Amino acid sequence: MPAFRKHYREIILLTLIFTLLGSWSYIPHLLGPSTEAQTAPPPEEEPAAVTVVDEPMRQVIDQVRQSLALGNNDLAAMGLTESAATNVLTAVRSWCEQNDANLKQAEQDIRSAEKSLREAIRRVRMGPRNEAILAQVPFLKEQLASEQAQRQQLIESRIPQIESLLSFEQQAVWLTARRNHDAPARYRYAPDLNAVQKQVLDVAVRKYGPGSQRVAALEDETIWSTQKLALSNTQTAALANIETIAKAEETALPRETDAAE
Repeated sequence: MPAFRKHYREIILLTLIFTLLGSWSYIPHLLGPSTEAQTAPPPEEEPAAVTVVDEPMRQVIDQVRQSLALGNNDLAAMGLTESAATNVLTAVRSWCEQNDANLKQAEQDIRSAEKSLREAIRRVRMGPRNEAILAQVPFLKEQLASEQAQRQQLIESRIPQIESLLSFEQQAVWLTARRNHDAPARYRYAPDLNAVQKQVLDVAVRKYGPGSQRVAALEDETIWSTQKLALSNTQTAALANIETIAKAEETALPRETDAAE
């Protein structure tokens, strides 16, 4: 007992410490599992399914791209990255899918106008001479041109959206390509190409063939130094970027074989 009295303070202190330790070890059981244990890792998101572009829609998209100078070579000449090209092609595809009915109607109107014009010309050639049919031909030509212009106007309504996806320099190359749609392919990216230059080069290419010495000589005389520099730059960019654009096309406009891979 004397020993207990001597050390009773130490014994009581140790008893309190063990009691508190036991209480703290029991608290987690009262509170339940920890927050870390309750928070499960989020499930991994599955990659978005690739939507294949069927052949009829691909034809529509190809026609729109051709009308807007947005072929693979055009995108490569602009120097677009794979991501930028994917965004452009995705925007074109989305618009074509949303306006499929309008585009088909425009094509139908053009074919109808073409058919009427061909029939009128056939009757004029077959005879006998008919003044009423002769008078219809100019009107039918104007009608066909009007239908074609309306279709082009519909397609060109997308230009502002596409421009918003391009840099200023890329917009300039694209504008040049659209303006030179009627020039020989080699001169598609020559800025400020005037009507006389287009005519001279077009006649030369048709007469002597692209890449011939005669064409090269006329080109040297006809094309300005600034145009030659721009042509060189865009041709270099096109060669360097064409594979990148092809990858973007596979992403934005996949075929069945692309999706299977």
